[in-house]
Amino acid sequence: MWTGTELLIWGGMQQNQRLTMAGDGAAYDPVTRAWTPMSASPLSPRNTAFAVWTGSTALFWGGGNGNVSLLMNGASYDPASRTWTMLPAAPLPAGIDNLQAIAWTGTQMVVIQPGAGAAFDPATRSWAAVPGLPQVAGWQPFDIAASWTGSAVITWVASQRPPANGTNPPGFRFSAYSWVPGNRAWAAIPSRPDHANFPYGTAAPIGGRLLFLGGEGCGPGASCPLQYFFDGTWFDASSGMWTGLPETFSGGSGPAVWTGSAMVVFNTKAGATPGPPNRPPHIPPGAAAAFDPAGGAWTDLARCPIPDLTNASLAWTGRQLLVVTMDDAGGTPQAEVLSRPIRNRK
Repeated sequence: MWTGTELLIWGGMQQNQRLTMAGDGAAYDPVTRAWTPMSASPLSPRNTAFAVWTGSTALFWGGGNGNVSLLMNGASYDPASRTWTMLPAAPLPAGIDNLQAIAWTGTQMVVIQPGAGAAFDPATRSWAAVPGLPQVAGWQPFDIAASWTGSAVITWVASQRPPANGTNPPGFRFSAYSWVPGNRAWAAIPSRPDHANFPYGTAAPIGGRLLFLGGEGCGPGASCPLQYFFDGTWFDASSGMWTGLPETFSGGSGPAVWTGSAMVVFNTKAGATPGPPNRPPHIPPGAAAAFDPAGGAWTDLARCPIPDLTNASLAWTGRQLLVVTMDDAGGTPQAEVLSRPIRNRK
């Protein structure tokens, strides 16, 4: 996560060490191009922990350690004093079957589970109950994802029939819900019409709408079938309408980041025809393009020198795009900087 002056990276999975979970971290300063180790964390080693910058401290919550259940604890880190503080226990049941979605509202960290939820306020260091997601009779959730629109939390739920006689009946159900902080219940909203591309891409709230682009996989700590978000789409929270982009792009299976004026997506290129079912082989490693939602146009960017961006961490500093990843062969961190991929509009 970007703090305003440095990039914090903590935890993860060391693939060159038989998928060993990591419990350490470091801060990267793009000005000096130097790494500074973070102090020892009170949290156990984990992968895919949710992380957010509050403006003064970093929050780390949940994640997985390779077992079925999610980890249900977290801690805050103050980079100025290099000190950790455990978060108070959340009023939530154990995270079974990796069913948990998390959204940051700008003031609260909202943790959502089927039938339960809670919001953590870092200002008061306290939790407040959040209404549980509606349960649909005869259907069993197997994956959830969430995003913040600027005024409401949007949560998508993928469900299947409960196992019968040791087998899973065919068919899936996709549903979506909206919750405004302070409300007593979730409201049902339209789910994305094209269920083949459940929105796991990077989401950017723009003028009351959500723009989804790029990305693969699921949210923090989750485990689900691999999903490539080849195309892009808008979601209007006020009307509940989904609108596909007039021009899709090719690839888009890499990470993405919102710069405040454009979405940069890796493993993709501009000016392509509608996205294919699998990433085309002709897209070179490190290829990237930026989408400007104001004009609806794509712009190809310089290729990133790091070839494998599977586990890359991205951060927009306000002037530059940072791309940081670990070399699985030797465990050596790699960092690259792209200056001004898209000029911010004033």
